[in-house]
Amino acid sequence: LGSLDWIPNQEGLIWFLNQVWPTVLEKYPSIKFHVAGRNTPRSIAERLKGETGVIFHGEVDSAQNYLKNYSIVVVPILSGSGMRVKIVEGMMLGKAIITTAIGLEGIDAANREQVIVADKPNDFAKAIIEIIQRPDLKVSIAEKARIFAMENFDNSALTKRLETFYKQLI
Repeated sequence: LGSLDWIPNQEGLIWFLNQVWPTVLEKYPSIKFHVAGRNTPRSIAERLKGETGVIFHGEVDSAQNYLKNYSIVVVPILSGSGMRVKIVEGMMLGKAIITTAIGLEGIDAANREQVIVADKPNDFAKAIIEIIQRPDLKVSIAEKARIFAMENFDNSALTKRLETFYKQLI
């Protein structure tokens, strides 16, 4: 889920399709990988539509409503900078997030606590397979992710911290 005209999103998606997805699909031939995004270049849209086990939704009206349909969110980001808002959104919704170290930049979540971080294709595929095979791990990570996001990114929590900081200055 994201802007598919952004080069790091394209790069991560192609890396995932070429190097991760075949391993996952081999283990689970009926599994589906859902992709949504705006401003998708025609070449990527055509690739997604022809890919085994991939469902391409194009642009969706609501990222939150879209994310609510799935329990696992993969964020294969290999380059770029800045915090990934979609990871925070997924965490707030209690999703199990699998990403790369670059994807997690700016988010101080712990690997195998609130997210799973995997940088190599085989490790990324193993992480997805493990989350599928271990529902207890998926639920644990998702719940810890939700709590982490609420404590660190919720507007009410941030406002209280800011208020406390200002009171210390007075």
